[in-house]
Amino acid sequence: MKAIHAALLLAAALSGCAHRAGGGAPSEPNRLTVEEMQGSEHQNALELIQRKRPRWLNTKPVSVAIRSATEVAVYLDGTHMGGPTTLRRIMTADVAEAEYLTAAEILSRSGLNHPAGAILITTRRDP
Repeated sequence: MKAIHAALLLAAALSGCAHRAGGGAPSEPNRLTVEEMQGSEHQNALELIQRKRPRWLNTKPVSVAIRSATEVAVYLDGTHMGGPTTLRRIMTADVAEAEYLTAAEILSRSGLNHPAGAILITTRRDP
């Protein structure tokens, strides 16, 4: 009986590993790597992020009392580009990596105040 339980546990563990390696949840929910972008049919970074990491684009009220929404900030190779619509101008083929930082992370990392967080896009560099 113990052998059957051990076999079932092993099968369940292996099944879970196979699911994660396939098309399940991203291994790093706050980072999009070039490997995840390969073969993408998306033309620009906005389409790519809407499909692969849509929660990065969610706007949240800055204050419950004020109810004013703010949008995520977008940085391209360290330069502030604006909000999410600027992602349309960045071609997917040019992106090496995209990373999402929460408001607290962007504040502690760079001292910048972006209440909805920031998307950092790094482009490919030619050697």
